Amino acid sequence: MRLASAAEWLGGVQTAARPPGISSKGGRGVRAGAAAFFVSWATIDWPKPRPPRMMARDTPLTAPPMPINKTSNKSGPVLPAIAPVEALLGAAQPPVYAIDPSGVIVYANAALCDWLVAPLDQVVGSRVEYHSEAPPGAGAVSADLCPPPQALAGQPLVAALAITLHDGKLRQREFRFCPLPAKPHDGQSATAAVLAIGDTKDLPPDSAEADAADNPLHLAIRRFRAEQAAGHAIDPLLGVSAATSRARRQATAAIRSQANCLITGPGGAGQTRVARAIHYAVSDAAAGLWQFSCRGMRAQELERLVSKSEPSATLLAVRLDELSPEAQHALVRLLGAQREQPRLLATIEAPDDGPTTELDPNLAAMFGIEVQLPQLADRLADLPWLAQLFIEQCNAGATHQVGSIEPAALDQLALYAWPRNVDQLAGVIAEAHANAKQPEIRVTDLPPLIRHAAVAAATIGDKGEPLDLAALTARVEREVIERAILRAGGNRSKAARLVGMTRPKFYRRLKELGIDPPTGGTAP
Repeated sequence: MRLASAAEWLGGVQTAARPPGISSKGGRGVRAGAAAFFVSWATIDWPKPRPPRMMARDTPLTAPPMPINKTSNKSGPVLPAIAPVEALLGAAQPPVYAIDPSGVIVYANAALCDWLVAPLDQVVGSRVEYHSEAPPGAGAVSADLCPPPQALAGQPLVAALAITLHDGKLRQREFRFCPLPAKPHDGQSATAAVLAIGDTKDLPPDSAEADAADNPLHLAIRRFRAEQAAGHAIDPLLGVSAATSRARRQATAAIRSQANCLITGPGGAGQTRVARAIHYAVSDAAAGLWQFSCRGMRAQELERLVSKSEPSATLLAVRLDELSPEAQHALVRLLGAQREQPRLLATIEAPDDGPTTELDPNLAAMFGIEVQLPQLADRLADLPWLAQLFIEQCNAGATHQVGSIEPAALDQLALYAWPRNVDQLAGVIAEAHANAKQPEIRVTDLPPLIRHAAVAAATIGDKGEPLDLAALTARVEREVIERAILRAGGNRSKAARLVGMTRPKFYRRLKELGIDPPTGGTAP
């Protein structure tokens, strides 16, 4: 049962619903803390330099005195009468809402619904998630109202929230988040609920105060996605590097001109996602996107596909470089024979060690614009942006919310070569997100591959000592063997199987590396 009003949440009735996992005794403490919070709002020690305020900057906080409920004979704290509290919240000018321990919005006042331009039933019951994936509308409430994950973890803070309007524009407003601690259980602290109270006025566009109050990368991604087609933003082209800016200009030209477009780049650079974003960015793209793989496609199959497509449709040829010369010639002939040609988008994967496969000259001449996607290693300035983007994508639908990645972890990401480019970075961040136990990804959350690359880079980069490949290999091998022994519970036979060695070879390497593991489980 979800809480539908402030009266229930603050404990106005004996049978009021409670956040999951909170006992009735703990619930009284939470409700008492909530009541005290609203009475003594101005005494909360908010992060400096922003002074605490509930109303507009020039309006002092005033609240009517709350009569004490003297009729209560229950043990525990004596609560103020609920009616004035409910009236205060319901008629309050600032937007107010509350989040339970599972991340679900359990209360929202009228001012919040007015700010969101959304009815109450689309707000209460929504689960907040720290990302920018949802398009404008009712589905965006979960992302619009999510505080930084540090607040969900129990840290009071001030942050700017941005909501996406139906016209794609952002409105920003500063909120104060007050986590209410639950009664400790088994010595472990927990958060019973998070109260959020906003200012009465929006922040100016591109406000420096908003950037300082929240994660600036999170807000920058919100702005970037708001400027793109809803749900089809050109995510691989997020960033500030010169190579990315050039590719973004090329993609923008393809969108505006609606010309045939060729998207090239190394493997894993996101060519197909960019092509789809170019198609869906056009307002009349509802005619349909016909996407097909060129690998192994014969001329007869291609002819059937083209004959079925509407003139207003878009053909997306994935890996056009894998289309046989006969099929390339057939594609030119088929498109040239039509009075109204469908738009043609195509992707090509450029090999790392050689030139791109040459296309039929007549086919290459059909493309008016080429979008060249860079390697991730050539756009390391974009790493913080892309890492934040993939963190927020992982937050969508996840129970654990992560807000950012620590600088030391970003440094290790920058030392890796990224042979599979942006797609590989997305996989690494997904694994680190799953490993993270805090609201921030740390070095220890990164996959072993990234940490080993950092060790190798540090060894190679040390010009004061000669390069010792054997020592580096032994160092990496030692860590792998020690991890296998730990996973096997000290059982050396099982550890040998985990690393793919025979037992004699495994025992020999233990001796050579000076590893003396504890025995456990079945004797070796």
